[in-house]
Amino acid sequence: MNEINIRPATTKDFQTIEKLNQAAIKATAAMDLKLLQTLHNWSNYHKVATHQGQVVAFLLVIPQGKPYQSPNYRWFNDQYSSFLYVDRIVVDEHLIGLKIGTVLYQDLFSKARELNIKAITCEYNIKPMNTASKIFHQRHGFKEVATQWLENKTKQVSLQVAQI
Repeated sequence: MNEINIRPATTKDFQTIEKLNQAAIKATAAMDLKLLQTLHNWSNYHKVATHQGQVVAFLLVIPQGKPYQSPNYRWFNDQYSSFLYVDRIVVDEHLIGLKIGTVLYQDLFSKARELNIKAITCEYNIKPMNTASKIFHQRHGFKEVATQWLENKTKQVSLQVAQI
């Protein structure tokens, strides 16, 4: 009953992905269907997790060298020659605790090893603090390499790297 399956995201999943993202908007950035399609096209890892046949989580990852204008992505692109950037990982809030995020990250880390990519990058909010994301990413070996202020200095993020 608690089985979690991971599979590549398809355009049929996009409405559910957009809804999941919107439900987690305090911890992530807004994403409409047009942006989702663009990010999906740039991505070399975009997977969903299903539980009881329903999409309940997604992980969207962008490799270096894409024309993505996210200030966090641009920072990593300027600093690293090879990386996978976790643009967002979102799990349905009703299923937190089932380790769905961990299953997705284990799959991503395996993909990085297959591609011989040594760094997975991400960021999370530190002002205001996203404690759940901080704990989750520390548990998966991420370390802070820098911080930066965003949105007219109303939000600060911790730029993180996990070495593979």
